[in-house]
Amino acid sequence: MAPGLDLSHLPLAQQKARNTNDTAHGTLSALIGTALESMAFMVSTETRALLRWVELPPDWVEFEDDDGNQAYYHAKTKRLTTEHPVIFKYKQFVDKVRKFQERMNTIGRKVKPHLAVIMNEVLNRIYRELPPVTPEIIERFWDLTEAGPEVLEGEDFAASDLDFEVQPLPRKRQAEVDFHDERVLPLQFDFQLCDGLADQRFQLIDGLLAGLFLGAQVSLPREITLNGAHDGTSRSAAEGTAGVVLLGDQVTGHELENVTSTKWIPENGARTDHRAHELWCGNMSFPAIVYNDTGFRSGAGRRSDRRGKFALSGPTLRTVDLEARNWKDEELMTVGEQSWIRIASIDAQWQKAPEHIVRMKRQPCDFPYKMNVVEGGPFWPIYWKIDAALSFSWQILDAADAVARRMMHAFGHVAQKKASQMGHPLEESGKLLSGFNMVHLRVEKDWPASCARWSQHSLKIDNCMSNTFQIGNVLLLEGVNPALPVYLVTELSAEKMQELKKDQNFTNFFQVYTVVTKDMFSDLDVAFDDWPAIDYSLAQQADLFVGNSLSTFASLMLQYRNWHGLPGFHYNGGTFPLEDLSLLKPRSPTATGPVRAAIVWVFTLPSYVKRFDITYNMTMVALRSAKARTSLIPVCITTAEPFADMAVLLVSMGVRVLYHTPLWQERVAELATDSGFYSERDLEKGIDAVVSKLLVVDMPTMGFRDQLVMYTDLDVIFTGEVTWAELLGRSYSSLMRSLRRKMLSHHTFQSYALKGQTGVPMFFGIPGNVSRRSRKSALDKGVMLLNLRILRDQYKKYQEDFFESSDFFGSLSSSTAVLLSFYRDAREQLAELPADLCTTQFYNLSYPASITHFAGINCDADILPYLESGRVVFEPYRKRLSKCDDTDSCRSICENYTKYVLA
Repeated sequence: MAPGLDLSHLPLAQQKARNTNDTAHGTLSALIGTALESMAFMVSTETRALLRWVELPPDWVEFEDDDGNQAYYHAKTKRLTTEHPVIFKYKQFVDKVRKFQERMNTIGRKVKPHLAVIMNEVLNRIYRELPPVTPEIIERFWDLTEAGPEVLEGEDFAASDLDFEVQPLPRKRQAEVDFHDERVLPLQFDFQLCDGLADQRFQLIDGLLAGLFLGAQVSLPREITLNGAHDGTSRSAAEGTAGVVLLGDQVTGHELENVTSTKWIPENGARTDHRAHELWCGNMSFPAIVYNDTGFRSGAGRRSDRRGKFALSGPTLRTVDLEARNWKDEELMTVGEQSWIRIASIDAQWQKAPEHIVRMKRQPCDFPYKMNVVEGGPFWPIYWKIDAALSFSWQILDAADAVARRMMHAFGHVAQKKASQMGHPLEESGKLLSGFNMVHLRVEKDWPASCARWSQHSLKIDNCMSNTFQIGNVLLLEGVNPALPVYLVTELSAEKMQELKKDQNFTNFFQVYTVVTKDMFSDLDVAFDDWPAIDYSLAQQADLFVGNSLSTFASLMLQYRNWHGLPGFHYNGGTFPLEDLSLLKPRSPTATGPVRAAIVWVFTLPSYVKRFDITYNMTMVALRSAKARTSLIPVCITTAEPFADMAVLLVSMGVRVLYHTPLWQERVAELATDSGFYSERDLEKGIDAVVSKLLVVDMPTMGFRDQLVMYTDLDVIFTGEVTWAELLGRSYSSLMRSLRRKMLSHHTFQSYALKGQTGVPMFFGIPGNVSRRSRKSALDKGVMLLNLRILRDQYKKYQEDFFESSDFFGSLSSSTAVLLSFYRDAREQLAELPADLCTTQFYNLSYPASITHFAGINCDADILPYLESGRVVFEPYRKRLSKCDDTDSCRSICENYTKYVLA
């Protein structure tokens, strides 16, 4: 018997058997010995180059010998070596494991699943710095060895037999295990775990919550098969532990015993005499959680071998069906208490060997949809305690660490070099960026079917596929720095991933960001079905996590990160079904509202821009004045490449740049060539200028998560702060609340501003008196507030007709004219922005406006030549320029213009 282990609590028959079974204890002692000696020095295989970051064990010192080589000295043992002590201890551990395998005769052979479960649990406890063995582990090891050699070495035994059952023990021994070793309570709660890993985790936590409030013993399968692969395949346990989640490695008695404490009883106003608190708060000697490898199975208390060899008679089984109304905290406690009263009335001796078992009717996989876990309610704090207690096996955690290290070591420098070349900073708050970001992208072939089901839900959720194909733009628009590698999580095959990389919609994602996929780690010994657990672990430690709010994996992870104060967001906008249905709902919704406090300001830029030409100067003036006078978030849409000089400069100035090549660009080139609108010499630049002006029509499809954004032409100068009050009018506060409230409740916002009125525009709004203006040129103020959600819904309706218009080039006089020509119905719904937002009176700075729009006139080419010599370069501007004779405003605004250009 292993020294120091007190087995006196076990039945005498078992104590005697353990004292005589030398083989079993020899094997167990070897296992425990290996575990104890390796516990403090359990490390992963690292390259020697990384050892300088590994902390030395106690009493070791590091120095350079006479030859300049690293050496290590232990003062107490007088040991001197050139090998790192951690490497030495690791080799010792490997040697012990190898000797153990030799004694067990398992070298080159797969360890049978029952023994693998126990070994996994021991090593998992070591990894988390817990005592390596417990009395329960010893009991399970004994049960296993006493069951006969067929369990450990039988050729007819396969892992596929482990989805819910293990090889039955002899009948007499089985009764002992059922009623004494496992200490089965007469009130049990059982539920199914199915689908992918995230769904199983959600089911597991909610199942434990329900068991806690029922006061019932929760019966879990020791191991379950992962069958939620997105490629539609189902991998059984017959393929080895790759297809099995070992719940013994996720749910440990040591941690879950402390999930709840007596503190939460008065805090939540629960009855202190309830059995739930006696069982789950440690006042009973019975475990709150047992595993199904020795639990009850089929009806009438008969535990049957699913291969039909024999069945064992057991106690009488009574089933209680939990109705929909029973899933609240008080209702669950009431059902549990009534069940205990029933048990006590018919079975006074249940603590010795219950004659009656009351089991809650086994719950299907969707039972979490009946439970409301809401912050402020009693379920909420316990949910997160259980979540914190769940841990993956040490192999999963070790593999996740290996992937993270490889990602940062092999791809970190690549990402930083690329980001630096594009103008992005490599430091934040004086600290060099390091780590990785993670994107969970749902583009698999089964996802559209899931989206279709959500669209038919009573909530009418329509954001399932939003921004999926614009994920690169979403990251750029949210200011995600490409200096960190992005770990992309999908279930796409390598072939499908190559197709994704060639898709023009994903150009920004793969061109701007250093994207890492799991196929880049093919040399790591990781089974396919282990990746979901590895990905989940990586998502917890990523610097930033981005996912789809309708994916269970992403939803749970975003809720986890929100609860722990870690950054993350969903790329598809809209709301979270988990929150909408109150399945996991924090007090403050995590969904991004349609309108955020900071206003997004968008402008477009051609690819041909030279330093200090007119386009360059106007860009600098607009940007630098906005930075000096406003809190706007500047976004530039350009046809330039990411490494173009102007694009790099803009990024270095803090502009979020979208690199966009429209699908209709070739059509515009054809129209420009056929029309003769440009000379052959100016054709290329002319096409570039036209495309740049037309980029505004593509804005709704570019991945903006904000519903309302402000667009301006380049020839503006900001003279004051721009606020939502100046864009929406005096009722801006109530309008913003209404927009958010309607989104969260899945109702359609209807309070759009009528033509000529201020407020939320149905399509877009412009400054000035809209109702009195008929000509498109009169409507051009160079500033617009766009409702991207409505425009996105209407985009396809107008796209084809627009480029076939006979007056195509005539519609390009201004950005407003472009949108009015593209969205033909918008003219009748054209909202009005407050008059004091923008002015074209550059010659009258006393006009109280936050934005001055030059409307074609330029300080360099027009105003300064007129002030200096009275020369008018472009005759249509003469009338407006003459206004400069009566005021100093023209000279003053051009002085500011020059200052911003040269800043």
